[in-house]
Amino acid sequence: MNTNLLEKFIKNECTAAEAEQVKAWLAEHPDAVEQYMAEAWQEEPAHPMPAAMEQSILANIPVRRTRHLRTWLSAAAAVLVLVAGSWFFLSQRTSTSASMITLTAGKFILPDKSEIWLKQNSRLQYDSLSFGKTTRSVTLLEGEAFFDIQQDASHPFLVNSNGVETKVLGTSFSVHMAQKVIITVATGKVGIRYQGHELGALTPGRQMLVAEDGKVERKDQPEWLAGIWKESSLQLTDTNYEELGTALELFYGIHLETASSKVRRQRYNIQLKRETSVEEVIQVLSLLNGITYEKKDANTYIIK
Repeated sequence: MNTNLLEKFIKNECTAAEAEQVKAWLAEHPDAVEQYMAEAWQEEPAHPMPAAMEQSILANIPVRRTRHLRTWLSAAAAVLVLVAGSWFFLSQRTSTSASMITLTAGKFILPDKSEIWLKQNSRLQYDSLSFGKTTRSVTLLEGEAFFDIQQDASHPFLVNSNGVETKVLGTSFSVHMAQKVIITVATGKVGIRYQGHELGALTPGRQMLVAEDGKVERKDQPEWLAGIWKESSLQLTDTNYEELGTALELFYGIHLETASSKVRRQRYNIQLKRETSVEEVIQVLSLLNGITYEKKDANTYIIK
């Protein structure tokens, strides 16, 4: 079993497929689990083990073996099961782990002066010791981020996201981790790879969607839509219906539907502000453009 995968499992950072792989290994190798625990007790007897880790591992080990291990632990006053083994590996990497910086929602300036905006419920991580030595590498763990990268030809900037690597020298772009990894370029040019395979380059106004099975979809996407969720206001001028719908979805989280060819043909002008409610925006749109609307559900409006 790959020790890095075990560590990811302990930290709850595995994909669903990786978690199933670890669970299957736990069930099939109880003796190896016990061996890991013995090693951990010899090497790091003074390190306590969080109870949450214990429970997450015990839940995946056969009952008979679990009872045996609990008895062993009580006698030795040691740490638990695979957790002990994983804790052993983690304890050997304390200095490396201590250098990992994890960022959540907000705006951040990296050591190279590049700027990152993280959307709500997003997490990004990088190693403060290795960042900038040969490359500038970060990992988007979940959510969405917008990057404005300082140019440095000697140190490419890499964004890793669920097997997708986005490489730039200096540009601005967004990466969104959902059912697919979605990369949208605002300025400059980015190169994209998936699990070591080159997928090509993206330029402003283009978007790439990469599925877990490696299937790739390329779309046109106006560059001004990249990262608009981070803005406090947005002016839409002579905007078509599709762009209006995308802007409202990214800015407010709502979805527009229409069966009207008239609505689709029209051009729209409106300023979006965070402090303005969605209902007010839809009302202004209807007044300015001679259209009506119906609220389908909390996040969907039908435009007529």
